[in-house]
Amino acid sequence: MPDGRDQMTITGGLLVDLFDPALEKALQSLSPDPRVVVLHISLLRGAALSGADLATGIEAGVGHIVATLRRLGLHASLARDYFQLGGTSVPRDLALLLDQPDREGHIAAFAQALSERGLPFTRLNAAAAPGDCTQTTLPDAAPLADCVVPVSAAPGPEAAATVVIGASEVNGLGPDLRMHFGTLDATAATRLDRLTLDQSDRVLRVTSNDVASPPLRARLLRRIEDAKSRGHIRLHDVTALRDRVMASDPLIRRYWALRRRRQTDPVVAFQPDAAERARLMEDAALAWRYFERYTYPETGLAAGTVSTAPDGRINSEITLWDLASQINALIAAADLRLIDRADAAAAIAKAAASIPTDRLDGGLLPPSNFSAQTLRTTVAGFDSCDAGRLGIALGRAVSLGLADRAALQKTFKDWSLDLSVRTGWHFTNRFGRWQDTSQSQCTDYVVPGFAFLGQTVLPIQTWDDDSPDSEITVLYRAAALGAISTEPFALHAIELGVDGPTRVILDALFDAQLGWFETTGQLRCVSEAPIDRPPWFIYSGLRLDREGRDAWVVETIVPPAADDTAVPFASEIISAKAAYLWQAVHPHPYNMRLLSIVRENARIPDHGFSVGVYADTLAQMRDYTDINTNGIILSAIAHILAPR
Repeated sequence: MPDGRDQMTITGGLLVDLFDPALEKALQSLSPDPRVVVLHISLLRGAALSGADLATGIEAGVGHIVATLRRLGLHASLARDYFQLGGTSVPRDLALLLDQPDREGHIAAFAQALSERGLPFTRLNAAAAPGDCTQTTLPDAAPLADCVVPVSAAPGPEAAATVVIGASEVNGLGPDLRMHFGTLDATAATRLDRLTLDQSDRVLRVTSNDVASPPLRARLLRRIEDAKSRGHIRLHDVTALRDRVMASDPLIRRYWALRRRRQTDPVVAFQPDAAERARLMEDAALAWRYFERYTYPETGLAAGTVSTAPDGRINSEITLWDLASQINALIAAADLRLIDRADAAAAIAKAAASIPTDRLDGGLLPPSNFSAQTLRTTVAGFDSCDAGRLGIALGRAVSLGLADRAALQKTFKDWSLDLSVRTGWHFTNRFGRWQDTSQSQCTDYVVPGFAFLGQTVLPIQTWDDDSPDSEITVLYRAAALGAISTEPFALHAIELGVDGPTRVILDALFDAQLGWFETTGQLRCVSEAPIDRPPWFIYSGLRLDREGRDAWVVETIVPPAADDTAVPFASEIISAKAAYLWQAVHPHPYNMRLLSIVRENARIPDHGFSVGVYADTLAQMRDYTDINTNGIILSAIAHILAPR
């Protein structure tokens, strides 16, 4: 029954699952009936299917439904068709598209008349302005146009367009992740009160011939105004029509944004000049001072965090993730000739040999946290993501000739990693119990690290090709895992190389950070980081499935107290290590600005770099530095300065 404006209430019906093995039997309960039959179709049972299995399941389910309709002589209709039964007219949604300006000025005169009456429209311009359309025969304009009219071919995947308009196009979201709209010519204006549902959600295209004289313009304008005022049509510009008919999906809009960003702010080769190379070497030397000062000679392990204030302290507590940063710092220091290769190799061997183990569920595993000085356990348990990153660092050292695989294997040959890796999923032992941590942003990063350690971890992301379908699938899967941050994706890029999923996620985060700055003037450079107050460690990042301010989140290991205001303030930190990582993986003036801010404001002379600076004041997180900040800065600089 009709319910309000353009709404309808539907009750009753039969609920089935398209992938239910008993679907055919359930449909047998339907019988020919003069009443309306409402069929509710769930896809829940197919949520875990993909590829050929998904296609086969859909084909079978739809086949059962079609066979039932034929058996009963029923006709499948859209729910909105039943507005007609209540005598309620459904307005058709249309967008106006004016052709390119003509020499005689007919299109311009019609556009002026539309503007004077407050009627929305879109222009087809030779040089597309924001919101306007262009043609694919205009290569200079097409890559950045939001709306494209194909002439000889559809726009390629690199184009930024979100809308494609063409008479032969089927309405809806296409496999290229763009909204496709069919067209109506100006003759449709004579029947705007009688348009069928198939003629809704279309673009009414107006050519110069349609408005070639004042009487023609006045007649067309009158018909459009009359149909609008009588409720026969709803009028939009092209992008408003897109937003009207497409279900709201932040991930689709994120994909549109990053596709445009690839055109406006692409990744480019960065070759620092002599002055910048000298500055980067000064930065590397400062970061290296942390390891020179705070590595314990007895164990070869560096302290985790240091307060350099007069009354500060050295916190020796570290994790395997921290140790990986130290090993990567030694690799970078050797590359940058801050240390001899032989000394770097000896330091890596000593640090690896010092890794302690605890008895855990009948096996031996490195503890979650331990003292770099005494090797005593400070937090019992085992962290699989940390262990995977250590495997990456050790594998890099071997591949670069700075470690011996056989010698390293003696270190971890007795580890009971099968307690942590089960049928390809990785588990972490926290607070005395094993927890499945395989649905994590770290999983794809640590796959090669566990391979080096002799274990198989299954990735979450897959990559068939560089099609829009593959790219949007990456974003959906990443969004399902929670917030994304600079790490581990930028670490993956500089330690292992950039693969398809890593590039897509980095592109999305780069676009979000730069877009936030363009919109608000506020700098963002998110990362995981220790902070100098409770809760002591934060994960700041971006929720891909949210928009605006709500997309930026800060998470902690231990939830803060309700009255604790530290976390919101900490979310505004510009991470020092993330700034260098961004310039390493996506050279760009915005990222260079972040790096320069850190370079100027986060230095702790003779100690290293502060964890970060506060985004609002650019004030340093005073006298507070750590192993990851300095280790990752070294790795990022070595990547920037590496021969290309």
